[in-house]
Amino acid sequence: MGEAIKPAYGRYVLMALLAVYSINFMDRQIIAVLSPQIKAELGLSDTQLGFLKGTAFALFYATMSIPMAMLGDRTNRVTLISCSLALWSGMTALTGFAGNFLHLFLCRMVVGVGEAGSTPPSHSLLADYFARDKRSTALAIYSLGVPIGTFLGLIVGGWLATHYGWRTTLLVLGIPGVFLGLVVKSTVRDVPRGSADALAAPPPRPDGLATVARQLWSIPTYRTMVLSGALNAFVGYALSMWLVDFYVRAGRASLAEVGIWMAVAFGVGGGIGTFTGGIAADKFGRRNPSSYLVIPGTAMVVAAPLTIAAVLVPGMAWSVACVFIASGLMYMSFGPLYGLVQTLAPVNNRSLAIAFYFLFQSLIGSGLGPLTVGFASDQLSHIVAPDTALTIAIGSLCLPLFIAGLNLILQRNRLQADLARIP
Repeated sequence: MGEAIKPAYGRYVLMALLAVYSINFMDRQIIAVLSPQIKAELGLSDTQLGFLKGTAFALFYATMSIPMAMLGDRTNRVTLISCSLALWSGMTALTGFAGNFLHLFLCRMVVGVGEAGSTPPSHSLLADYFARDKRSTALAIYSLGVPIGTFLGLIVGGWLATHYGWRTTLLVLGIPGVFLGLVVKSTVRDVPRGSADALAAPPPRPDGLATVARQLWSIPTYRTMVLSGALNAFVGYALSMWLVDFYVRAGRASLAEVGIWMAVAFGVGGGIGTFTGGIAADKFGRRNPSSYLVIPGTAMVVAAPLTIAAVLVPGMAWSVACVFIASGLMYMSFGPLYGLVQTLAPVNNRSLAIAFYFLFQSLIGSGLGPLTVGFASDQLSHIVAPDTALTIAIGSLCLPLFIAGLNLILQRNRLQADLARIP
């Protein structure tokens, strides 16, 4: 089985979904650069900011990702992606009219619901456009949406916020996604499940939720990736959401300057790491499949001490250099782990497989990461100066990152057996 797909069209689909994912992360991360202005105008605490930056979004993103993924395994994936894009983009624009904490929470909630309908079906669709030995590279390119979206949010968002305020910024950045949704719907086509896997027969209909959960959780490598991916996301979201506040409060740079510095660190550094991780995993993974775990695991372990150095070294340039390298190393996990999820998952349940992965990544990563740092900062500020409190809260992120990397490295020998069980 398998539908002949022209390589050029496959690359176009990849670029179109990359554009969607870039807007996804731009709209998701924009509140990081706007939070100093929001805090000043609405008088919010760090705990409230942490809730808005992560938990408000993550709770509903995680909750809705499962039913959205089930739709993605049963219906037209392109329609689901384009409608979801229009929904969250429109709600991002409406966030600019929020008048208090509750309004912001509700808006971020709907943004999370909308974005839940995009990423799982996008992963599933790309797995049907690209064969197993090219899948990590394709998903690494798709995952460039994280650094690209972060870069755009920080550069464009920082400039707009400086000149026009946070409300206008949200309105302006929300509009492009509505139009891109129309382009995706009219130019991207869905393909049969398993098109890139040369199956002898069409895959069966998708299984039920409980069945898929049992299937996936019975795979040791999948459990390993879920834990490490969640801890890596915990650190990544916390850093990207709180470093702007750290630099502004410490007086190291203005809001506009911080936006540029962080765009370079997360956008360029993260982009290099994302692309390199996918290419390296596919290259070395052909000879030694354990590379799909060892490469991201080693990168996380090396990145761990850099999270401490970023808030302790003197001078803005040295600090940003640490963030640049650390973000690149952490982002190296995207291609290898996402590709491995799609390879290990049953062909008829690929959207749901990545949705389960993102469920933990969202709840632990974006849900608890920013909130934990904000809460720790508030509590420590009763003991030490507020700037020092935030420094300690951010520096402590090295521990979960080190555990995440070590877990992948130690579990590498199980992967070969899990791959051998694939039909």
